[in-house]
Parts: sequence; C-alpha cells; structure tokens
Amino acid sequence: MKKPISAIALFCIFLWTLTAGPIPGRWEKVDNLPLGSEITVLLVTGEELHAAFLGSTPVSLSLRDDSGPNRERTIPKPAIELVSRKHRGSPRRGALLGAGIGYGATFGTLVATGGHASDPVAPIAALWGFAGAGVGAVLGVVAEATGKETEVLYARGVRP
Repeated sequence: MKKPISAIALFCIFLWTLTAGPIPGRWEKVDNLPLGSEITVLLVTGEELHAAFLGSTPVSLSLRDDSGPNRERTIPKPAIELVSRKHRGSPRRGALLGAGIGYGATFGTLVATGGHASDPVAPIAALWGFAGAGVGAVLGVVAEATGKETEVLYARGVRP
C-alpha cells in the first residue's frame, strides 16, 4: 500500500514544479494587463516603483506613479529589470482545492488504517471523507483570502 501513496506524492511534487512563470525577456503578460492595474516595477538602477499601468508600446511602459498626484511616467523598456503584481487568491479555487485535499486525506487515511477491520471500510471512509472535505474547503477559503500572491509578469533575461 505504501508504493501507490509514494508514487502519488512524487507525482504531486512533479506537478507543483511545472508552475508557469514568465519567459525571460518577454512582455506579453505586461502588454495584456487591464488599464489601471496596480504593478511594481523594479528598474535596473535598483529603484522600485509602485504604480498603475497606463499602457505599453514596443519601446516603453506608461505608468501613473503612486509617489505624487498625477505623476505619469514613461519608462523605456530596456531600463526595466522586473514587473510584478500582487493579488489575492480566488476563494473558489481555495474551496475546491481544500475540499479535494480534505476528502482525499480523510478517505485515504481511513482506508489505509482500517484494512484489518471486520466491517467494510470504504463506505464509512467515504462518508467521513465528506466531513474532511468540508473542513478542507473552509481552510482553503481562509488561506486564499488571507494570502497575497506575487505574480512576476516580466523578468529581464539572464545578464552576460
């Protein structure tokens, strides 16, 4: 019974490593932002700007800087090291992931530990799995609502 559980754990770790990130030097994620999106821009000089996205051209990025009233700036793209944004997670996503993990963990634990019982374990484990799914869903919503995730939209390519 341990081999399938180990294989499942390794597969989940493998899937976690496949998370999509920006391709270094590509601007598509920035170019497709909705106007007014709050972003953080790190310049090659080390200066960090917290600004609202106003637009993008092939050679520059237009921003409204938070440091002053009506402070619009146009920054050449070669002067930008990194563009990122912070956003809250989706409560729906948290509930679904939490419910799935809660159900799977409860059901799997009860089936694995109850194999020597005289009663059929799977139906009872399935019912308890729904309780685990409820707890997992609540914890998933709380985790998604309280955390802010930083998404990197643009990263300069590797320097020579």
